[in-house]
Amino acid sequence: MLNLLKITKKAINMISPYLPVSIYKYTGQTNNFGKIEANYNIINIDAQIQSTNKKELKGIEGIMLSDSYLTFYFIKQDLGTTDRVLKEGADFILFNNVKYKIIKVIDSFNTDFISVMCSEFKKE
Repeated sequence: MLNLLKITKKAINMISPYLPVSIYKYTGQTNNFGKIEANYNIINIDAQIQSTNKKELKGIEGIMLSDSYLTFYFIKQDLGTTDRVLKEGADFILFNNVKYKIIKVIDSFNTDFISVMCSEFKKE
């Protein structure tokens, strides 16, 4: 059986290189003397990254409008055996010291990739 990912990875990497990102998976919160702190499990991984058009996000409820939308593509086997899939709203990705809130996860069983659409966190 042919492994298409293995065959095409080098060619794709020349056009859209794999870049290091950190995935922050929300694990709950703790109360430290009255201060609520979010806890995260951090996964350092490489991803292919593409700019995303706002039109592709049409119909997604509860997203804050941002000027920067990115789609991150991860190889499933690189994510390993995680305790759960990525969650919209609770998890985020850190790329180039910028936080991107996960707003849509597309897990295709027909490919070896998971695509994750994100919007840049807006400071209030």
